[in-house]
Amino acid sequence: MPVNTEKPEINPLSSAAPLHLACAHLRDAWTALRVNGTPHNRSAPYSLGSAGSESQEFIWKAAEFAIVFAADSVLDHLRALALSYEAAARSQTTWSANEWPGVTSYTSARAILEGCALVGWFTNPDIDAEERLRRGARIRLWSLSEEQAGPNPPPKEALKFWREKIEDCGMRFRKYGRGWGIEVDGEPRNYSHQAAIKELVPTIGRKFYHEWSGLAHHVSWAFADWGRMRVNEETSALRFVFKTHADRHVILVSNLAGIVTTAGNSFARYFGRSSDALLAAYEQVFAYLEAEFPHIEAAQRRMDVERDGEH
Repeated sequence: MPVNTEKPEINPLSSAAPLHLACAHLRDAWTALRVNGTPHNRSAPYSLGSAGSESQEFIWKAAEFAIVFAADSVLDHLRALALSYEAAARSQTTWSANEWPGVTSYTSARAILEGCALVGWFTNPDIDAEERLRRGARIRLWSLSEEQAGPNPPPKEALKFWREKIEDCGMRFRKYGRGWGIEVDGEPRNYSHQAAIKELVPTIGRKFYHEWSGLAHHVSWAFADWGRMRVNEETSALRFVFKTHADRHVILVSNLAGIVTTAGNSFARYFGRSSDALLAAYEQVFAYLEAEFPHIEAAQRRMDVERDGEH
């Protein structure tokens, strides 16, 4: 029996449509950033990675591998975020709860924030080559520390190898909690998402990370105002009724647009390439969601009335 693979058109009346289209636009802009093959500026920080000793180049290139992988991971989660809204955006009727991603969007958002923070922290255009090398060492030792905490710790030879490379560059290797780091201003330091997020989004980045992590980790305080308990009078069955909170998703995607653009701009400048397409995407997404916000709030009120009338 043949299967119909044609998708219905995006329903412009759906409150999910602006979210899907905005996320898809960010996804495409980030893709263009990643596959940009134009000649890069020879004076860009990327060109300095092979200017030092063998150990310095090794650490620098290992960090570049980490941030390029993180950039690809950001793209994967942007794809997932766009897909999460697609079913509801294409629904030609009032879409069901099964078509709405709810809090799962915040798990993707958290991963995007972490990936963007890692990318932005290493590629930050305002740091010099010496600081970038230190950050590269901290990223690598953070990875080893995370591996050490898992079920298959790295072999001692791996730690010895990286310690020699780091000390050969004039940095001091230090024990850091359960893992390892380098000495910075007399204190042991390795990489942390919290520090990188604070640098990428100075005023409210930590707040985002806290809230989005709460939803991703299923802690009760994070769900406190997302819905209410409902008891069936006939069966006494108890269930938690979630509201759609489409307006919160608009704010989420708007904030992500700024985060992705900030990290992408640093990434592009590090490799000496243009980020104009990403900046244009940010302006379009932000203006689009701002214009759609009143319509989404109105649609949400209608859906809340319909749902609250159910038994």
